[in-house]
Amino acid sequence: MRACPHNRGWARANGAATCASCGVVRFTEYRAVRPPGLAEAVIRPRRDADRAAASWVTERTRRRQPATYDKWLVSLV
Repeated sequence: MRACPHNRGWARANGAATCASCGVVRFTEYRAVRPPGLAEAVIRPRRDADRAAASWVTERTRRRQPATYDKWLVSLV
């Protein structure tokens, strides 16, 4: 089929316009598409790996002492 110039007009109904010659549909009303009712809350289960990783990071950051960092800075000078 060749490209339709949509010269025969548009039939409009329920927020959509349909070309009379080729049948292409264009939506004429733009708004949020939302199903009725509220969406269900998604509750992610806590995982042991997440807790283990968080505790590992916490341990490592608490271990770092400022004295060690100061020695490292002095060694750069």
